Amino acid sequence: ALATVGLLVWSHLNYAQAVQTQAQIRLQETAGGLAEHVDSRLHRIDLAIQRLRRTWVAQPEQFAAEVLESQALLPDQLVQVAVIDADGLLAFSNLAKPDPAKPRVNLADREHFKVHQSSGADALYISRPLLGRVSGKWTLQITRPILERGRFAGVLVVSADPESLVSDFFTAEPQPNMARAVLRSSGELLARLPLLEGRRDLVVRNEPMLLPDAPLSGSFRSVVQTDHTERWVGYRFLPRRGLVVATSLPLSVIE
Repeated sequence: ALATVGLLVWSHLNYAQAVQTQAQIRLQETAGGLAEHVDSRLHRIDLAIQRLRRTWVAQPEQFAAEVLESQALLPDQLVQVAVIDADGLLAFSNLAKPDPAKPRVNLADREHFKVHQSSGADALYISRPLLGRVSGKWTLQITRPILERGRFAGVLVVSADPESLVSDFFTAEPQPNMARAVLRSSGELLARLPLLEGRRDLVVRNEPMLLPDAPLSGSFRSVVQTDHTERWVGYRFLPRRGLVVATSLPLSVIE
């Protein structure tokens, strides 16, 4: 009898281990696919930014039409297209008509302006979620500097819905228990579904995927800081973006 009980316990443990191993593999694979999805979306936005920037510099009279075309190509992502001049003042927004009677919106204190003003490099920048002073919505500011003859002349800004980066990844195969998230490698949460209301400023600390020596992809078990539940997490690092893309399942679902 004892041998039978022992065999049953051993079988149960082996089964539980197999289920968890399969879950880890699935989470890693899904995180890899989601990372490619996020990278592709950011690439499309970056191409739109570069087209808009060229038009702003070379054919400013065509800029408003170019904005409309970009919005048609990326209808679920672009909340606002804006231009900040070299002094940090709003020079254009598709959401606000210029009013000579009012002072222009000053954005010189925004991180996405200061980073380009100080660096001089023609690089894509992705902000943490910000509450827009013009749009009134939480958005990611995805930006490149405007350079005229190599000199800083302002910033081209596309304000994007954070969750649009991950929102339609599971359209073909819904997985309601699986959370997906995009974070900076420094831990700032950029996007997550299901949405975390009131936690736009969350910074995740000390998770294995954020450690300096973490591999480019992997999985781990943790009480995650986003919703304080114990989860298996799969992740993939996007080095050129400085982002980590993660998917996770509660242990209660797996076990």
